[in-house]
Amino acid sequence: MKGIQVQIKDYKVANTFDMIKATLKFITLGKDLELSDTELYTLTYFVINGFNTITREDLITTKIIKTKNGVSNMVSKFRRMGILKKEHHKEVISPEYNIPSKDIDAIKIDLIIKK
Repeated sequence: MKGIQVQIKDYKVANTFDMIKATLKFITLGKDLELSDTELYTLTYFVINGFNTITREDLITTKIIKTKNGVSNMVSKFRRMGILKKEHHKEVISPEYNIPSKDIDAIKIDLIIKK
């Protein structure tokens, strides 16, 4: 197979939240998953703050999502997409989406186009 490699300049953002959000956007695009802005924001929030009962409730108190049913629906969608998985009788973020949020200041992307 022939292909070309395209190198994209480092993508810089102002803060950790935006860096994780941009990285998750690239990952989901690469996996052909479509997330709304709210879903991407929620996933980013979970990656940075952890996935637990408290962070799920925080989404409602901060008015990111309006109701508990809304949070449950989003969690179900993440589960169907493989973003969340069961591990030791509790749900966790799948490793490919669980990006370390410390010491990140740029994203490097190598794009390979194959024929």
